[in-house]
Amino acid sequence: MKTLAKFFIVLGMIFKFYLIFPIIIGIISINKINNARSTSDIQIFGILSAIFVSLLGGVFMLCIKDSDLGNDIEYHNHNNTNKDNNFSKKHENIEGQLEMLNKLYDEGFMTKDEYNERRNKLLNEI
Repeated sequence: MKTLAKFFIVLGMIFKFYLIFPIIIGIISINKINNARSTSDIQIFGILSAIFVSLLGGVFMLCIKDSDLGNDIEYHNHNNTNKDNNFSKKHENIEGQLEMLNKLYDEGFMTKDEYNERRNKLLNEI
């Protein structure tokens, strides 16, 4: 699934080379696929890829399973206690969500009030 998603996203970027937005979304989506630890990390960009880059690429991105992502998680799990591991996963997830929130705000997908509200919610979870 990962390879198919990447293939169709790159294909969509090639066919829409004259538009800058699909290229940016495509690059971010491929980066998210490579660095994601769970499917929740890639859902928003899967939807954005399906809309702006490649329908098939976005659909395949949304069909990726957790087991296909984050191959180094098992090694990380064996070297940490459950408490520390849960905290670090939650922290990484919130950190990733904050990064995505910043990108969406910078690209004009949300207002300043929406951004502040969602940012405060995430920060309160820490």
